[in-house]
Amino acid sequence: MFEKEPTIENNLENFHEEIQALKEEEVVDKVSIHLADLDPYNLTQDDMVMYKRYKEAKESEMEEVKVEFEEYRNEVMGSSGNEDRKIFTGYLGNVLGDVLMAKIEKDLLKGD
Repeated sequence: MFEKEPTIENNLENFHEEIQALKEEEVVDKVSIHLADLDPYNLTQDDMVMYKRYKEAKESEMEEVKVEFEEYRNEVMGSSGNEDRKIFTGYLGNVLGDVLMAKIEKDLLKGD
């Protein structure tokens, strides 16, 4: 009848499953080794929020996302003993860097 309203726990579970799928895709495609040693089920709500922020951002928001990511990275690398969070932060930083480089190249080609 009525769908359950998503809860933080359900969202976090979906996030874990999405990252697990990314990990499996990397292994199968041998694209990279970013997530090879990652246990996605050790990631936190903060990791999910940053990932969603990056994933849902418009191209025009990427510079702002970069600033938010730097704050997130500093927090994770400085205070977290969770190695899985550190691995994920490295992965997210590489992905974000690729997106920003593509935007710069696109802007250069447009003459901005």
